[in-house]
Amino acid sequence: MKNSKKAFILFEAGLAILAAAVGIIMLWGRNDRKLDRIAVIVQASDDSQWAAFQYGLKKAAIDEELELYIVKTSSVVSMKEEKELIEREIANSADAVVIQPVFEEETESVLKKIESKIPVVLVESSASADRESSLLPVIQADNYAMGAAAAAELIGDYEGSLEGKTLAVVSQDSTSQAFLDRQKGLLDTLTDTGVIILQTEPQMLEEGSVRAEIIVALDNAGLIAAGKCSASNELHGALVYGIAKSTEAVYYLDIGAVECLIIPDEFAMGYQSIVEISKCLDNPFYQMQSSMIPYTVMRRDDLFLEENQEILFMTSQ
Repeated sequence: MKNSKKAFILFEAGLAILAAAVGIIMLWGRNDRKLDRIAVIVQASDDSQWAAFQYGLKKAAIDEELELYIVKTSSVVSMKEEKELIEREIANSADAVVIQPVFEEETESVLKKIESKIPVVLVESSASADRESSLLPVIQADNYAMGAAAAAELIGDYEGSLEGKTLAVVSQDSTSQAFLDRQKGLLDTLTDTGVIILQTEPQMLEEGSVRAEIIVALDNAGLIAAGKCSASNELHGALVYGIAKSTEAVYYLDIGAVECLIIPDEFAMGYQSIVEISKCLDNPFYQMQSSMIPYTVMRRDDLFLEENQEILFMTSQ
C-alpha cells in the first residue's frame, strides 16, 4: 500500500513537472516568435480624421498579437504610386496590407494581383465602381446610405420645400469611389425636390466664390472648409450638412456652424480590418469577408447624449 501511494505521488509530481515544462516552452515560444507585420496605407495618414481608425487598428493589433506599421503619407495621387508603396512594404517584410484604394480603372485588377502574394483588405471604399461586386474584401460604412441620410436631414429641415434653392456639393476628392457613392445617395434622395445642384471644392468655398443656400460636404476636408467659412460668416447664411470624422468637424457642429453631421464608425473599420487579416494569416484557406460599419447622424443637441460619448471619445484619440 505504501509503495502504491509513493508511486502515485511520484506520478502526480511528474505530471506537474511536465505541465510546468510545457507551459514554459509555450511561453518562450510566444515571446520568441516573430509577429506578422501589417502595413496600413491611407491618404494623409497623419491627418486627425484617421484618429478613430488608427485607434481601432492599434487595439486590434494588440488583441490579435500582430505588428502594425502605418505608412507615412501626404497624398497618394495615383494607382502607380500606391502600388509602389505596397511593393516597398512587401520588400520590407509586410505579411498583409490594409489600404484605402486610389480609384482608377485598373485599381482593382492591380490590387487583385497583389492579393496573390499577401492578404489585402480595403477600407473606406471598394476599388470597384460596382460596390456590390468587389473582388476584394472591403470594410466601409455604407457610403450611399450616408449620402442619402444627409439629404433626408436637410429635406426634413426645409420641410420638403427645396424648389429653386441652390445646393453646393463640396468634396476635396471627387474621384474616389466613396465620394461617388455618397453623391449618388444624396442626389437620388433629392430627386424631384426641385433643388439646384452645384459642384465645388473646399478652395472655392474659402475664396468666397460659391453662392448657395445649402452646403453638403461629402468628405472630412470639405466639411472642415465649410464649417470654417460658416463660423466666420462667409457663407451668407447657408446651412451646412456633411459626412466627416474628426474632432474639428465635431467642433463646428458644437458651435452651430454645421447643422448636421453623419459620422462613420472609423474605430470599427480599423478594428475589423485587422481581425479579418488575422483570421486569414491564421488560416490560409479562410476567405476574408467584407462588412459594413455603422454610422451615426448627429445634431448639436445630440452631442452629449450617452450613446454618442463613445463616438466622440474615439474621434479624439
